[in-house]
Amino acid sequence: MVVQGTTAAVLEHNIQQQWNQVQQQEALGYSAAAAEVSKGKQQAQMYHMQAAGDMFKAAGNIANAIQGMPSTPGGDPTGGGAPDEIAMAQEAGFGKT
Repeated sequence: MVVQGTTAAVLEHNIQQQWNQVQQQEALGYSAAAAEVSKGKQQAQMYHMQAAGDMFKAAGNIANAIQGMPSTPGGDPTGGGAPDEIAMAQEAGFGKT
């Protein structure tokens, strides 16, 4: 009877240790998931801000096109592109040579 009692106590102790390990792993999993959700939210916010900036840039380009102004610094108002862009395109075999 003493051997059975000792064996039962050892098995119960092992069960408790395993339970604690599982609880720790679960807590770590939840923490990692929360961190990933936070990271995803930050990325989504960044993408929304970038999209808003792109919309404002597009609106500015449309306004400049209506006024006949270049949309990029150094650009050609006729749509020919900046001199550096033309030279690079010609080197690549595009456009007039």
